[in-house]
Order: sequence, then C-alpha cells, then structure tokens
Amino acid sequence: MAERSLPGRGSQRSSRTEVIDVALLGGTRGLWTEAVAWMLTSDGYQLVSAFDTVEDLMAELAGLSAELLLIDLDDRPIDWAAIGRVRAQRPDLKLVLITASLSTGAAEAIRADRLDGVIDKTDSADQARATLLHVHEGRRVFPAGWQDAVRPKGQGAEGLSAREFAILELVASGLRNTEIASELTISPNTVKFHLRAVYAQLGVRNRVEAAQAFARMRRGG
Repeated sequence: MAERSLPGRGSQRSSRTEVIDVALLGGTRGLWTEAVAWMLTSDGYQLVSAFDTVEDLMAELAGLSAELLLIDLDDRPIDWAAIGRVRAQRPDLKLVLITASLSTGAAEAIRADRLDGVIDKTDSADQARATLLHVHEGRRVFPAGWQDAVRPKGQGAEGLSAREFAILELVASGLRNTEIASELTISPNTVKFHLRAVYAQLGVRNRVEAAQAFARMRRGG
C-alpha cells in the first residue's frame, strides 16, 4: 500500500494557529516515522502522508494535501530524475532532504532547483523545525558549507546552471530581485540564493560587475 498509517495526527501542541501539512518519502522504519511525527506535531506541523518509494508518491501526488515533503532515502539510491518529476508536477510542494552527507546527486539537485532545503541528521529537533518553517516561508536553507560544496571547480559562465544563467541575464537587463522572482515564478529568497552562487562562480561582488561579466560573455570575451 502506498500510504502508511501515521502516528501523532491530530495532536498538535503549537501556539501557532496555522498547521503546516507535511508528507514523508522514505524512512520506512516504524519507530523513525513515529519520531518524526512526534517532532513535527510538537510545533504545529502535521505529518499527513508517508510513502515508501517515489513511485508510491507519484501515484498520490496530484491529490496530496501536504505543503512540505521530507525526503529520507539514505538507506537506498535516490532516483533524482523522479524527484525532478515531482518538482515539475507539484512546483508548489517544498522539497526538503534529510541526510547524513552531501552526495553528488544531492549537490546536482540543489543546483537544478529540485530541493528547497536540507536537514542534516546531526541537527537538533529545533534546528530541523526551524528549517521547515524557513522553507515554508519561501527561503532556501542548506547546512553551512553546502553552497560552496555544490559549486563546480573553476570560474566562468560554463559552470552556471540554466536557472543561474537565466537570473544573470535578467540582472543584466536591469530587473530587481522581486521582478526576477515574478518572471521566473520563484521566491525572492530563491533569487538571492542563486545570485550569491552566480557571484561566486563569476568572481564578482555585485550586480554591476555581474552585468559587466554577462556583457563580456555576449561579446565572447
């Protein structure tokens, strides 16, 4: 059966009036799922669905009520192409990876905009809940050092992802972050995240220098 029964539903203890619905992909161990449910319900989140595989999730995705999806597949290979299909079908669903280490697939997923946040398995429950709240608010949240780790070696336009290049092009055309966010249907915080990565990749410090770098690219210089 695709969706497992869940502990802890209906037992929120948060003073926050809004309840944020969360789904879980992976974490097949019963006690682990129960622990996640307990952690969530202690601060106004509610685990509403749990799925063993991406295929199970895809079968229920269209009708899934969750606003956040926690992905814990450390005990098996992750089909990142399938995660990309989840993103394409439900762009409103925030995707948060729970993991013990940064894999090549996770790094590429971050660069390709397939993840909104990462919870390190060494994080405290408070840190994990804070990450979920920030992601729900439209921010991208990754452990310290991850942004540098997912940058390709060397500098130059060839190292930019398609999304980063699109943001650079819009910056060069004079658009502000809010306008870029509207153009690309992403949040302003996501624009800021990518723009910092663009600056690091191009070795520039601000929008003016980024626009100048883009102009040089267009001239082939």
